[in-house]
Amino acid sequence: MVYGASGVAVVTVDAEGENTIVVTPAANSAFTGLTESELTAVRDADVLVAQLEIPVATVTEAARAARAAGTRVLLNAAPAQPVPAELLDSVDLLVVNEAEARAITGRGREHPGALLGVVPRAVMTLGRHGAWYGDRDGTTTHVPAVKVDLVDSTAAGDAFTGALAVAWGEGRELLDAVRWASAAGAACARKLGASVALPLRAEIDALYVPGD
Repeated sequence: MVYGASGVAVVTVDAEGENTIVVTPAANSAFTGLTESELTAVRDADVLVAQLEIPVATVTEAARAARAAGTRVLLNAAPAQPVPAELLDSVDLLVVNEAEARAITGRGREHPGALLGVVPRAVMTLGRHGAWYGDRDGTTTHVPAVKVDLVDSTAAGDAFTGALAVAWGEGRELLDAVRWASAAGAACARKLGASVALPLRAEIDALYVPGD
């Protein structure tokens, strides 16, 4: 238990549905060290989803525990910041937007393959321009965005990452999982709000476009 003020995020959304977020971490920044029950949950998972709104040392501890147990590690490196090698070494799949990619590699959408210099598999989300997926086995591809009337993009990235983890954990090939995740992000962006906009599976399936 961490005592103190809760973290707060203030979100503004413009007329085009794009957002700007200002975050005060507060108690999130005091979350250090994992309990044995938390480590057990990590080890028992199919996929660990981590991000950077708690201290990097805590994320690294969880990722290392997951790697040692054979749990796959998906890191959504948000908010944008440099990520130390000791964390990246435990990551199986990295999910970033362009700003987050630049914080890690110094390169943006013009060179997404730079991400494969630090992790074996990566996704760069590109908003209305879709997403890029690549891996060290030689796969690199662009997944087009699912076209919807954009209302609010605030939680679209979270919907994408969550759906990607679910699909990967359920056994989909990663490229197909990215397509399903793209549908999840689009379904979310049709609604106003964050958690209230997260889609149900049926809403994702209705927008999902399988590959060739």
